[in-house]
Amino acid sequence: MGVLQESGRNEYRLQRGRQCSTKNAMVLLPILMTASIIIVLSMPQFLDEDAAMAEMELHAQTQDMLDIQARRKRYIQAVCRKQIDSGTVAHPQLEHVWRIYVEDNYGLLYCEVPKVACSNWKRTFLRLGGNASTKPEDMEHNFVHKSRLRTLDTYSRAEIEWRLKNYFKFMFVRDPFERFVSAFRDKFQHYHRYYHSVFSRWIIQAYRKNPSNKDLNTSHVTFPEFARFIIKNPLRHDIHWQQINRICNPCQIQYDFIGHYENINEEANWLLRYVNAPPEIHFPNFKDIHTSESVTNDVLKNHYFSQLNSNMKAMLYKFYEVDFEMFHYRNTIPLS
Repeated sequence: MGVLQESGRNEYRLQRGRQCSTKNAMVLLPILMTASIIIVLSMPQFLDEDAAMAEMELHAQTQDMLDIQARRKRYIQAVCRKQIDSGTVAHPQLEHVWRIYVEDNYGLLYCEVPKVACSNWKRTFLRLGGNASTKPEDMEHNFVHKSRLRTLDTYSRAEIEWRLKNYFKFMFVRDPFERFVSAFRDKFQHYHRYYHSVFSRWIIQAYRKNPSNKDLNTSHVTFPEFARFIIKNPLRHDIHWQQINRICNPCQIQYDFIGHYENINEEANWLLRYVNAPPEIHFPNFKDIHTSESVTNDVLKNHYFSQLNSNMKAMLYKFYEVDFEMFHYRNTIPLS
C-alpha cells in the first residue's frame, strides 16, 4: 500500500513538473521570439555600420592619396614653368609618347621608366589585357619585354590626342642616384651582350689606362668608368639611365598619378583599385632577374658613390638635377 502511495505521489510530481515546464516555456517563448526578432532586425544595422566605417576608411585613404598626388603635381608644375619659360615645348609631340604603354580595356596610359619596376607593370598590363588567369611569376622576363604591348606612338595623331585627353595617365619615379646605381649593376656588373658590344668596350678603351685585349673582351666596366662616361657624354644616353623627365615628359603630358618606387606596393595597388581593376589583380611583388642579389637601396647607393670623387658626384648631380627637383627627391650623397 505504501509503495502504491509513493508511486502515485511521484506520478503527481512528474505531471506537475511537466505543467510547470510547459508554463515556463509558454512564458519564455514570446520573450525569446522577441529577442530573436530584435537581433535579426539589428543585424543589418550592425552590417551597415561596419560597411559605413569601411567606406569612411577607404574615403580617408583615397583623400590622403589624392592630397599626396596634388603635392607631387605642384612640384612638377613649378619646375615645368621654368623650363617652358626657357623655351621647352609645352604640348606633346610624337617623340614625347614613345615610352607610354596603352591599356584600352581600362583606359590606362603608363609611362615606362626602366629600373622602376617596369617589368612588373608590364605583367600587370598583360593581365589587364586578357591574361588575368596567368600568374605574374609565370611570365618570364624576356616574354614580358618582348610582348606586344602597344605604345601610344603607334596610334594616329587623333587617336593619341583622344587617349591623352580621356585615359588615366600614370608614371612611377625613383631616387635618381639609386636608379643610376641599379642600371649600372644590371647592365655592367653582369655580362650583357648588347651593352658589352655597344658600351663596355668603348668605355673601357676611353677611360681605362692602357687596357689590354683581355680587358676589352672580358672585363666589366667599373662604376667610376661608367660615371665618367655619363659625365663626358651626356647625349649618348640609354633609356636605363636617361633622366626620367626626358622619358615621360611631364611638362608636355599632365599625368594623373605620379607613384614613388619607395612605396610601390601600396601605391600601385591603390591605383589598381582606383581604376576598378579586377580584385584578383594585384601588383606583383618580386624581383625577376638577378634574384640572388638584393634590390638596390640607400646602403648600396652610398657604397657605389663612395668610389667617386667630389667633382664626379657634383657632375652627376647636375646631370640628374631636374629629376631631383621635379620629383622632390632630396640628395643624400655629399657632393664635397
